[in-house]
Amino acid sequence: MRRLLIGGLALTVLVLIVGAAGLSWREPAFLVLPTERSSNVFFARASINGDGPFWLTVDTGATLTVLDPSAAHRLGLDVRDGAASAHVGVASEATRLATARGVTIRLGDAPPFSPAPVYVLPVRAAEEALGHRIDGILGADFLQRFVADFDYRHDVIRLFRPDRPPAMPAAPVFVGFRENVLTTTATVRLTDAEQVAARLLVDTGSSSGVSLNTPFVQHHRLEGRGGGGPGLRGFELSVAIGVNGVTARRVLPIAGVHVGGVDMDVPKIALSRDTIGLSASTDFDGILGAAVLSAFRVVIDFQHQRLWLER
Repeated sequence: MRRLLIGGLALTVLVLIVGAAGLSWREPAFLVLPTERSSNVFFARASINGDGPFWLTVDTGATLTVLDPSAAHRLGLDVRDGAASAHVGVASEATRLATARGVTIRLGDAPPFSPAPVYVLPVRAAEEALGHRIDGILGADFLQRFVADFDYRHDVIRLFRPDRPPAMPAAPVFVGFRENVLTTTATVRLTDAEQVAARLLVDTGSSSGVSLNTPFVQHHRLEGRGGGGPGLRGFELSVAIGVNGVTARRVLPIAGVHVGGVDMDVPKIALSRDTIGLSASTDFDGILGAAVLSAFRVVIDFQHQRLWLER
């Protein structure tokens, strides 16, 4: 059984899948993806079925590769409508999903990738917000075959052999990587010195900072923090743009976020009020996005469930 969840500006896709395609590897020990970066998000230039270029967000918060309907039409894919899902984006109603097969993606010198199936969903709604063309999403079903090095300082993504990770000066943070969902345990330090532990989705496809999901916000009664009651009026707001809508979220000042042995400079977090979609999930407590991750070199060893953060 599969369950598809798609988030906000991250355009995050979560689907429960098991296994990975075989990987044939030759020297050198790592590959460099052909990428550009805009609004803290990496975009990989790809050819698909010999056509291109197409631009795919490189998204650790996505467990499945996705194509926009316009890209599927350009490729002449046989797109099949699927069931409606209540776990998509920020809409107040279910969104119908579609799938396609017969797709082979090539990215620079990386081994060809043939996901089966790919989901076909309208992801171009975030192009203006992210400042880059978007033809789809490259998810953890591709990245899990490698040790992925997001080097924000040099605007490059390196893919290392799983048996030859890069030498890192710091100790790793042990993360959860179950059913292609990558999470880390973080400590959120509130301004009144209280600390709360939260499981955050590590999401390089989100241009935002840190947000907390509705069930977690309600459990810890965070909406009422800072005075003024639980409503939105009179508070700073952030906007989440999903594949099917827009939602406003209250912003709460905090003292910071701690992950492993690393203190992150996070002066505020967004509090979800969504009742449907990714930010209403109880599978994890919130999202750690690229606005925070981009202050580090982020290296992710999916197979051994390790993550390094290097300033």
